[in-house]
Amino acid sequence: KQQKRWWHCLAWHDERNFGGLAIPERLIPGTEAHTDAQAGGEPTDEQPTLLEHWNMAGFLPAELADAFRTFVMGFVCMPYTHAVKEANALAALRDGGKSEMEEGDGEETDADAEGVVNAAGPHMPANLCGSSKQSTVVDCALRYFEQSLKPNLYRVVPEIEAKMASLEQADAEEASSAFPRPPGAHLRMISPALELVKMVTAVLALDGDLAERVQALRRNLLAQLHIRDFSAEAQFREPCRTARLADVACRWCHDVADLDLNRDSQDVDGERSWWCLKCGHQYPRAEIEGRLVLIAQRRSLGYQLQDVQCMRCRGLRTGQLTFRCNTCGCGFGTRSRPAEVREELLALGEVARAHKLDYLGEVVQWLL
Repeated sequence: KQQKRWWHCLAWHDERNFGGLAIPERLIPGTEAHTDAQAGGEPTDEQPTLLEHWNMAGFLPAELADAFRTFVMGFVCMPYTHAVKEANALAALRDGGKSEMEEGDGEETDADAEGVVNAAGPHMPANLCGSSKQSTVVDCALRYFEQSLKPNLYRVVPEIEAKMASLEQADAEEASSAFPRPPGAHLRMISPALELVKMVTAVLALDGDLAERVQALRRNLLAQLHIRDFSAEAQFREPCRTARLADVACRWCHDVADLDLNRDSQDVDGERSWWCLKCGHQYPRAEIEGRLVLIAQRRSLGYQLQDVQCMRCRGLRTGQLTFRCNTCGCGFGTRSRPAEVREELLALGEVARAHKLDYLGEVVQWLL
């Protein structure tokens, strides 16, 4: 596959949940863009671009969504902050001045992370792809985790819990109303502090060097919320239900793409719809709704016409009045479970609700 983007640092959970610092291709030695930039005398001191897309943050209240991005992106951008400080320190030493790292204690702070792109100053790292050794980056990450990120989480989580105490003391419906309901929402969320802890630790655990420390942090934060580490409510689950539609063709550019109907939709003028990533034109809503209705009807019909098989040896039942398998004597059951069909229909019903597809909603409601 063709290389689409270069990263200095990146946290990748999935294609709809990621964030990092993207490097312009002209800064990457050995690439065609870098060669052309050198031949044309173009500047090669561009700064990385902060790119992030966290679908899971859309399921948190607005204030907590901002806190989530601050914690996560502060940690993700920390290697670049450290590399910039090293470059500035070396430049200061060459100029005969006193370096910033000599003046301070070397601690990485949230203020550094928030201004990561603008804090580079006149001196850029000589090689953004690997100027520091891996051990140096790991040590810097451990220091930032212990000295900044962890204390801030220990401080913020109890404050959120105390602020939301009035909602949690009320009934479940009132507590759940604090959470937005974007397309694909299927979990019953009550505690904002708990959901913030689960999402932040799930992203931080992507760093294998900090897995044990993140697990300990998660356990301590859950203890502050009086929740057991291995309880069902403490486990992270994707807040957005997946509903994929394959081979959707654009009428304008004829590009074919697979859509995640919940995550790929956009709200324009109060109406949620889907747009072609190549040419920017809107996909035909009626055509998509018709395909979804057909999928729902075929899924229901397939469940009703499916074969019945033995629960032990998986042999098919040959007689309509047979109650036991002739081979092993075990009972019969369906190949696809009712819960699986219901889950798929509920996903289609959520798409109908979020995008105001009335016909699809009526079909799904009737099938359920």
